[in-house]
Amino acid sequence: MLSLQHVATALPTLLLLLALAHVTGVSVETMPAILSATLLGMAVSTVLQAWGGRWGSGVFLVHSVEPALITVAAAAMAISGPGALATISFVAAITALGVSPILPKLRALFPTSVVGTILCMDGMYLVAPAFKDAWGLNARMQVDLSSVLISTSALATIVALSIWGTRRLQLIAVVTGLVVGVTVAAVLGQVQGASTLTDTPWLGLPHLAAPSLHVPPALLIAAAITSLMNQLENMGGAVVLDRMTDADWKRPNALSMSNAVRAGGLGNLVAACFGGAPNVYDSDNVALASASKATSRYIGFATAAVFLGLAFLPKCIALVALIPTALRGGLAVYTALFLMVTGIEMATERAVDHRATFSIGLALAAGLAVMVLPGISQNFPKELRFIAENSFVVTGIVVVLLNWLFQLGTKQRVEGTLTADDRPVRQQAVEFIERQGGIWSARRDVLQRAISASLEAIEAIAASGGRRPVRIRGFFDEYNLNIELVHTGDPIALEKGPGLSQAQADHLLHADITTLDIDLALQQVGSAILHHLADKVSAEGAGTLKDPAFIRLHFEH
Repeated sequence: MLSLQHVATALPTLLLLLALAHVTGVSVETMPAILSATLLGMAVSTVLQAWGGRWGSGVFLVHSVEPALITVAAAAMAISGPGALATISFVAAITALGVSPILPKLRALFPTSVVGTILCMDGMYLVAPAFKDAWGLNARMQVDLSSVLISTSALATIVALSIWGTRRLQLIAVVTGLVVGVTVAAVLGQVQGASTLTDTPWLGLPHLAAPSLHVPPALLIAAAITSLMNQLENMGGAVVLDRMTDADWKRPNALSMSNAVRAGGLGNLVAACFGGAPNVYDSDNVALASASKATSRYIGFATAAVFLGLAFLPKCIALVALIPTALRGGLAVYTALFLMVTGIEMATERAVDHRATFSIGLALAAGLAVMVLPGISQNFPKELRFIAENSFVVTGIVVVLLNWLFQLGTKQRVEGTLTADDRPVRQQAVEFIERQGGIWSARRDVLQRAISASLEAIEAIAASGGRRPVRIRGFFDEYNLNIELVHTGDPIALEKGPGLSQAQADHLLHADITTLDIDLALQQVGSAILHHLADKVSAEGAGTLKDPAFIRLHFEH
């Protein structure tokens, strides 16, 4: 049941191929083979994603037809015939397989803020077409009441079951919404296309297809660039699912993103061999996984098995044409909402300073400008116009470039002076950590622990007798955060003891105030708190002018 929900949301993308056939004049007899080959590619990509290892991300990612490359394929097929579809798929596969090995080395270009911004714009990019389909908007922006009823009934069902339903109802929220939407559409007489089922054969076997060698180079370059931008979607999907399934998630996994791209490339290579269309991860899949709260990768194996079975059953594929456009629009609205909220949450979960504000803000502004001012792309050269027309692609390019640019000059190791001026030393230390944490885009929870531990260390230094903090140093490398508090005098003994026995605890609770060593007790408590807040605490240095003593607080990031 869970896999069939994902199949039902991914299969409508095959309608893009039916529209492609109408535009390019592909014969009706050829379409079943193209649909079957495309499903083969989707099945391979999906099963490799779930399998993991060297060939996939290891999370539940479902693949579907890629709309942007279908546009490029349509232009190529109009010139070079049906074989051009295999050529475009082959270019997409080679691009993905070529870029996947270098992604782990580029992890600095894809921090959480970048991935979150891309996901947020991915959701915004879906808003206009989603509402256009859901409300049946025409060229005059007039709303079709039947479409509104169909999409609203399905979307309301999904939302209601996801919020107030039991665990079992949450698992089948989307398929229930689909059933409700189809039922409403049938009552309103909006289920059309059933007559095409009689002309479609039950069984169809994919066959090897020869790619066309006469596709214009400009279209090949366009396909390669579009495929390169699509890898942002593949990586984003892998990050979101990894975050949903890992309770200890801290940052995007570069290796998982690389393997997600590789799985998509191998699936497109299979599709190219049989003359199918290119595929990419289906954003509806992520939204559905969130609604059902079912993210097991074994659902991916079942989904891939259904894709594989349908690849040999053209009549079952033809049932996709019966799904009303308004119903698909309602599901797309839910997907858009999920991606926007998830993207915003990821983009802002790290400490945000002026660099992050401008990189995220300018990237979203650039994407929105392309979205609300579609004519702006006419100012670009014809070769780059197809990139400038896509707000999602524009946002991805801008946020990656700005993140790289703003990181120039950022030091991993910094030092500040703790002066005895009008401001308390504690306040100076907090400002130092907050300022550098924003520049480094450190996790907020780690920064809070670093601030609390640093304040506790300052108290320990002040209470040690004759010592005072004079400098604070910080080091950050994405996986580690070190705060060092340099102080006068000899190193302080901060070893974590074995803890108090029951007898010692009773003594502290009931001892006479005149016999209890208050300073020693507080020092032991402070040391225990310090070791609890930081992952590692050490007192280092010789206490000399050349090698001053300091307390080092280490935090895993």
